[in-house]
Amino acid sequence: MKKIYTLLLMLACTAAAAQNYGVINYSASYLRAAADYESALETQELMGVIVEIQEQNGYWLKVKSPQPYTAWCTELGVVNMNPDELEKYEAAPKYIVTAFSSRVLDKPGRNGGMVCDLVQGDILRYDDADGKKPKQGFVPVILPDGREGYVDAADVCDLEKWAGSRKLSTAGIVASAREYLGIPYLWGGMTTKGFDCSGFVRHVYLMNGAVLPRNASQMVSHGVEVSDFSRLKAGDLLFFGQKGNLLKKEKITHVGIYIGGGRFIHSSHCVRINSLREGEPDYYPNANRLIRAKRLVGTEEARSMNVLSSGYFPM
Repeated sequence: MKKIYTLLLMLACTAAAAQNYGVINYSASYLRAAADYESALETQELMGVIVEIQEQNGYWLKVKSPQPYTAWCTELGVVNMNPDELEKYEAAPKYIVTAFSSRVLDKPGRNGGMVCDLVQGDILRYDDADGKKPKQGFVPVILPDGREGYVDAADVCDLEKWAGSRKLSTAGIVASAREYLGIPYLWGGMTTKGFDCSGFVRHVYLMNGAVLPRNASQMVSHGVEVSDFSRLKAGDLLFFGQKGNLLKKEKITHVGIYIGGGRFIHSSHCVRINSLREGEPDYYPNANRLIRAKRLVGTEEARSMNVLSSGYFPM
């Protein structure tokens, strides 16, 4: 069955624009502000995610991803598909990569040759007839461009089974966030290859089954306001920046996740834990810029952001 995102894309385009869709074909596609490798990295997108192709400039494509985000990536990182191909792609059974990183090999076993790399959250098709039959601990997979290979069975999970098992909880959010400690900061980073502040928060929530907007300035519009910071709970989103007034708008410049005990985890230089309490050795020097806190865990809105209903992943 076609998911919401693809249906919206199809309704937005005419039949003459049947080739205006594509599927990300790199483990982490780098989306830039302009059609140039020297242009700023705006965000990343995961393998297997469907994008709308809006424009071409040489070997660069301007794409709109469901984050939502519009930016430029190289054409080899996107596989063009018409509506019929997309429908078949969405209907195919898929795996999600649950390991931090993995590889697609040209044959099962540790001595297989490299086909491509993978990062957590990537999506791969498999043949329903034999896709769940490990060979030497590896399962056969199909890349978006049709290439075939093998992935360590321990590194992937059936996408629908995984999505159905996601339960957004404070414990789950904190445990997931801690797993990424030490990963370097990367402006525009949204994968385990590197995170910026909002990319980190988004990925933590994504792996727990909730799809948040890409940027902190968008995230702050969601969830229940926690106006009394003494009542923060683990899993709450903390927003730093400048308060608004009659003369200027509020400006959100940073986001992190509260983990309890006056401490929070965020991507700043690297994924790390800092204290909000002045005088403690790991006090965050910008703690005085904390201006908003939002709670998603346990809210009705969080249920509407569930990965099963969001349409972010092609299922």
